[in-house]
Amino acid sequence: MLPGDSAANVQNVLAATLADPAIHVTLDAPPIVSPESPPTPHIMTKVALLVRSMWPNVPIIPTMATGFSDDRQRVMRAW
Repeated sequence: MLPGDSAANVQNVLAATLADPAIHVTLDAPPIVSPESPPTPHIMTKVALLVRSMWPNVPIIPTMATGFSDDRQRVMRAW
């Protein structure tokens, strides 16, 4: 899930994409919602210094990785 999305929306999009009434999309656990964490100016300054030292003309475009291991769900449930 991306920040600002809901479990219900993801479930609906998956069901619509599959488009097969024989397939039921359900949650196995409530999602662990994390807020968006944009890079701070301090971090971006450090990144820019490093990137510019190796690749002077490459644009710096922050991205977000949406994946994590299945272990995150198990660890959080255990507590």
